[in-house]
Parts: sequence; structure tokens; C-alpha cells
Amino acid sequence: MGKHRINNIFDQITTDENLMSAYRKARRNKRMSYATLKFTEDLGGNLLKLQAEIRDGSYTPGQFRTFKIYEPKERVIRAPPFRDRVAQHALINVVGSYLMHGFYYHSYACVKGKGGHLASDILARKYHELYSLWGGEVWVLKADIHHYFDSIDHGVLKAQLRRIIKDKGVLRLCDLYIDNNGKDVPVGIPVGNLTSQIFANVYLTDLDRYLKEQLRVPYMYRYMDDFVCLFRTRAEAEQCLAQAEIFLRERLKLELNPKTRIYKILHGVDFVGYRHYPDHKRVRKDSIERMNRRIRRYRMRGDMTTQQLLASFTSWSGHAGHADSAHLIQTMTQKVISVISERMI
Repeated sequence: MGKHRINNIFDQITTDENLMSAYRKARRNKRMSYATLKFTEDLGGNLLKLQAEIRDGSYTPGQFRTFKIYEPKERVIRAPPFRDRVAQHALINVVGSYLMHGFYYHSYACVKGKGGHLASDILARKYHELYSLWGGEVWVLKADIHHYFDSIDHGVLKAQLRRIIKDKGVLRLCDLYIDNNGKDVPVGIPVGNLTSQIFANVYLTDLDRYLKEQLRVPYMYRYMDDFVCLFRTRAEAEQCLAQAEIFLRERLKLELNPKTRIYKILHGVDFVGYRHYPDHKRVRKDSIERMNRRIRRYRMRGDMTTQQLLASFTSWSGHAGHADSAHLIQTMTQKVISVISERMI
């Protein structure tokens, strides 16, 4: 890989066309936010200033806005200022395709044309095929990384990027976003950064290669730090787990979540928001409960508008529609209609 490292691409980041494209992406779904409007007031001047700072090396990221989210689980989000989001989009516009080129085929996060729904569909098809082929003797290794984003080692990540990119200007920008994590420690990257999503996927590509090329795991599917491997025997799954733990600890300085386990496929595979069974797929119970909580919040507290509830339900039903959930969607639809009717009356 070192012989083909990418070089001489830094100037592409700060072209007028790329910065304007980055601005449009950064403002997507945020056009009316104060930060977006403020930046847009003097769009030409702000883009020229950002362009000059990136080119002369004086650009530094600003302070994060830190807050918590509680769905689907509690997380601390460190959101960058709007101009930093523009700069990150400008960087990823140029280097993203080079970084993604090295991703393992069955890595589904942060790749255009892939995503959770495709990951689920492909796993479901392979699951059904192996279940029939092996007479139900299919074992699942279901794993994810413990506190993944907070555990990514800066030194390891920078070394990985240097195996792909040679351009010093680009690497300087990447290092800025890696080091600017909101904490004075060389570990962890902020969930709120666009660059963090790409970098986090790069980080586990070494694990993909180890499992596929060294351990010869035939069936592996990963979405960010959540991955599933399918085996014919429990012994094969246990051997893979033991070696994967060693590799993660020694090479990537990561630990698996204590909930990682090996089990018979009849119990279903929990992956990308669905529970997969040999002949059908269900929406996860926590997803259903989250939608029910939004409906209760709309009914009891009154701090959610009808438009917000409908947007939330549309998104949820789109997700649920990829499972065998026609009756569930119908039931939830009736609940939404009922609470909206109550408020109108």
C-alpha cells in the first residue's frame, strides 16, 4: 500500500468549487440554524477567509458545543462550529474516496450506496442460505467495541492514515481533527465530527483484513464497530473470538464489549436495528419502544409539534418497512392517528 500512497491533492481541498460544495453539504437540514445563517450573511468573505487559513496553515478548529443524546443510547456529542463543518466536508470531498477504497467489501457504514438496510438484507440472505445448507447448524459471533469512539488511539489512527496518504498538507488537516477531541488526551475522537465517522471506519479496516486474510473467516459483516461472523461450529467461533480479542488489544488498543457472545442462530442475530431469524426479520424491541415514547411525549407533554411527530414516524416506519412488520406498522399508524386526533379535538 505504501507504494501507492496518495500525494499532491491538498490544493483540491481549497478550490472555490470544493469549498462551495462543502458549504452546501454542511448547511443541509440546518439552513435556518443561527450558525448557518450567520455564516451565510457573508458567505463569500467567510469562505475566502477559511480558504486562506487552510492554505497558509493557520487554520485551527474551534470549540465544540457539547451535549448529550439519549436515543438509541446515551452518548456525548461534541458538535463543531459551522465553519469547521464546512472545512471537514471540504477535506472529505477530496480524501474520502481514497480512504473508502481500502474498506472491506462487507463494511457498510459511511459508504455511499451501502448503509444499514443493505447490511441487514445481505446478512439475512446469507443467514437463510447457511441455515438451509448446514441443517440449522449455524453459530453466530456477535461483537462490538467497548466505548469505541472514546477508545481510538491517535497514534495508531495517524499511522493508518499515513499508509494511505503521503500529502503533508492533507495529513496536517487530518491530525488537527484527530487531536482536537475536546479532551487533553491522545485517545478518542468526537462523535459529532464528520471526519470521525470516516476515520473510525478506517481504524477497523485492519481488523477486517485480519479476520478475512489471516483467520480466513468466510462470513463477516460490519457496520462501524458492530460486527457479525457466521460459523458452522461453536469451536470455530470461539477460536475466532479469542484471536480477535488479542488482535484488537495488541494492535488497535481496543477491547470488546462485555456483551459480546457466541450463540446458536435460532435465537436470532441482532444487527443494524433488526433481529434476524432464519425465515423472517423483526424490528428491535428498543426501536418500537422509542417510537412509543415519542407518541407518549406528544400526548402528555405537548412540547412536540404534529409535524415533528409525523416526521419521526415517517422515518421510523421507513426503517420498520425493511422488516416483516406490516401488522406492527399498521398498529403504530393507528396510535399516531389517534393521538393527533385527540390534540385536534
